[in-house]
Amino acid sequence: MRVRNDKGLTKQAREWITDHYPASAQVPGAPIITERGEYATRHVPNYSPWGGYDLSYTAVPAELRQKSEAAARRERLAQPEPSALVSRSRDRSLGL
Repeated sequence: MRVRNDKGLTKQAREWITDHYPASAQVPGAPIITERGEYATRHVPNYSPWGGYDLSYTAVPAELRQKSEAAARRERLAQPEPSALVSRSRDRSLGL
């Protein structure tokens, strides 16, 4: 999802935040946690929609992290279809 444009947060990002962040967390100075690429793990001051820190998701212990929809989709796409695994193993058993 594209989060920012030249005017600030995109409409889609504002809607997502409204739907996923509790009202008690949407106050001036509140931080936001964002999932980023492998090397973009720096916390950024004054970059949340409320003027607080934009924290890298790496600040959250791994066992407490919830996968974003995009990350879950990437994992599903990276895994081979079960039918592909079955046909390959069957071919091997037939000496193909």
